[in-house]
This record gives sequence, structure tokens and C-alpha cells, in this order.
Amino acid sequence: MAQDNSESLNNPGENALSSPQLLHSQFLSLSMSSGYDYEFVNKLDSKYECAICLLALRNPMQTICGHRFCRDCILSVLSGCSKECPIDKNPLSETDLFHDSCIEREVLELRVKCPNSSLGCRSQVDLRYIEDHIHACVYQPVLCPNECSVTVMHKELEEHITNHCLNRLSKCQFCNKTYFYNVEQVHLTECPGVKINCELCGHSLRRGDLGEHKKESCPYGEVICSFAEHGCPYKSRRHDMKKHEKEALEHHLQFLNNYFKVLKEVKDFYT
Repeated sequence: MAQDNSESLNNPGENALSSPQLLHSQFLSLSMSSGYDYEFVNKLDSKYECAICLLALRNPMQTICGHRFCRDCILSVLSGCSKECPIDKNPLSETDLFHDSCIEREVLELRVKCPNSSLGCRSQVDLRYIEDHIHACVYQPVLCPNECSVTVMHKELEEHITNHCLNRLSKCQFCNKTYFYNVEQVHLTECPGVKINCELCGHSLRRGDLGEHKKESCPYGEVICSFAEHGCPYKSRRHDMKKHEKEALEHHLQFLNNYFKVLKEVKDFYT
């Protein structure tokens, strides 16, 4: 079978004319722009089809031997080792090509379906306007501009950005800080405005007030005796401190007495 294909490519005439698939396989091995790959409302007439890429002619060029190809398709072929018409194998160079304006006008007037027809778009436009339509089509898939890697239809983009995008900006209802939605749970674990319970007394308060609560008012917070500066080493929970101050009154008076003795000795030393 490979031998037959080779013969049909190397011999001009009927076999080459009846083998567009072989020309197309050569095209696939090249890196080039190709014809218009859209779904036409009516079946595409063969005279509008590039024999190399098998698509509708884009910037059609006609050879001196009467065959038509997309400009980039035929130029890519001729820029290689082949210097002959892909159809009839007649010698061919770039100077043997001319732009077929008549065919180009006819091709651009063909009606095509929007590429987003499978998504719901029912528009049919002239080929010359299809790119403008695609740009404005509400069914056109677009990538979220917030770089969340989600693709949605254009008509759903605003809803996605506002309510579903993981990278959308969100404002905390507790502290008014702005953050990306995808880190909301992390934020809530450290948000100063979130209500939490003091682990010592169970009192409900804002996380940001916990430190001051423990220091100033939590009944189970650890405090030092008010006579610590005079020598009392006692520490306890706040609600136990009053009991200590009442029971240790005699010791506290002794601390004060010793303190004033030291002050008097210092004063006497300098006078």
C-alpha cells in the first residue's frame, strides 16, 4: 500500500488528482497556517477547497496551471525541496502564482456557523465577519482573568468572577480585611474579629481581644500579687488573688515594713 501511495504522488495525472488525502498528509508534516476551519452552512464546493490542507481557501493563490491553494500552504511547499504543482506535478515557482481575488471574495461571502454552536450559539454569519462575531459571542469560552485556570462562557464570566472564582477578592465580614477567596479558611483561623471562647474561662469575645482579656479580666488568668514589688512571690489565678491578699495581710505588712526600713537606711546613708 505504501508503494501505491508513492507512485500516485510521483506520477501526474488521474491518480494524483484523486488523492487529496496524500497531499493532506504532506501538509500535516509542515508547520504552516492553513485554510478556514469552520462549519459551513452549505457543503463547501470543491473549488473553494485547498488541495493541500483540505480546508476553505485562505488568501487563495492560483497557479499558472489553474489550481488553487491557500497562500501559506503553497508557499510552504515551494520553500521546501518540491518545485512543482502538488496536483499535476508541473514545474512551479512563486512567480507562477497570482492572488485570486474573485475566489477570495466568494469564499468570504460563504455563510458559516459559529464555532460555539455546540454551546448554544445559533448565529450564522459571512465568513469575513466570523472573527468579529467570535470576539463578541456570549457563548465564547474565555479564561478567567483572575488566573484561577477556569474557562467559562463569556456570558457567565461576570457571575463566575463575582461568586465562584477561587481567586476573587472577598472582604471579611468580621474585620473588613480583603483577601483572595481561596485563602478564606486560613484567614478565619487567624482573623482578629472572629468570635472565639477564652480557653481558660469560656467567655466569648473577639480573637483580637483575647490577650487583653487574659491580662486584665479573665478570672482564670494568672496574675502576680500586688505586693510582688515588695517581695511577695505569690502567683495565682485572678479569682483566687483576693483570697490570698486577705489571708496574707500580715505578711504583706511585714514586706512593707522591711521596705520602709530599707528606704530609711538609704536615706540616712546619704544625709
